[in-house]
Amino acid sequence: TPEHLLVVDALARHFRNAKFLFMVRNPYAVCEGICRMIRYRHAIGWAAPQEGASEGVRLEILAARHVATCLEYQRRNVEAFGERGSFFTYETLCAEPERVAHEIRMLVPELDDLNLRQRLHVRQHDEMLTDMNARQIARLHPRQFAAINRVLRRHRAVLDHFGYEMMDADR
Repeated sequence: TPEHLLVVDALARHFRNAKFLFMVRNPYAVCEGICRMIRYRHAIGWAAPQEGASEGVRLEILAARHVATCLEYQRRNVEAFGERGSFFTYETLCAEPERVAHEIRMLVPELDDLNLRQRLHVRQHDEMLTDMNARQIARLHPRQFAAINRVLRRHRAVLDHFGYEMMDADR
């Protein structure tokens, strides 16, 4: 989670045997999820209107800035503490859960019964681990892609670092 990205160094300092799981996900899918969640919460009265909207800042731009910042922090975390952890992408977790489970068990042998192929109930879904990227990215409109890309172009190096490509409405 974003707040945990910021405290890896403190955790490493205070817990001698701390181990870390470092994960990133396709930035377009993350942006879509953030925007959808905030719009939903606003619609049901759980959140204020788009922060920054009065200044002409669109939600997609704020989400893309957030995602780019998180990727930068995660890059630094992996570089500084990678030997104390395991890095994988959400996409790899979904496509190769046995391999990721093996990496986690190598890091923390006590998790000898870790099973990433089990069916779980999370929010309204009751299914196996499933890559939701395609569904989420398909929800983005061309104007949303354009707004997200205006931000992500300035952070191309970190996208390249994690193996993510720039996308557009045509995918």
